[in-house]
Amino acid sequence: MNSGLTYEQEIFVQDSIPVRLGKLATNLARISQLFTDSTHEDVVKSLIRETMYFLSG
Repeated sequence: MNSGLTYEQEIFVQDSIPVRLGKLATNLARISQLFTDSTHEDVVKSLIRETMYFLSG
C-alpha cells in the first residue's frame, strides 16, 4: 500500500475507470442530498475532501 493514503484511497486507485466514476457519482449525489441539512456538515466536508482527492489523483 502507498503510505499516506487512506484505505478508501488505496482501493480507489486500484479500481477501474468505470468503478472510479461510479464512486465519484455516488459521492457527489450524497453531497447534494446532505448539503441542505446542516446537521450533516461534517459528513459533507469529509465527502468533499474525499472527492477532491479522487479528482486530483
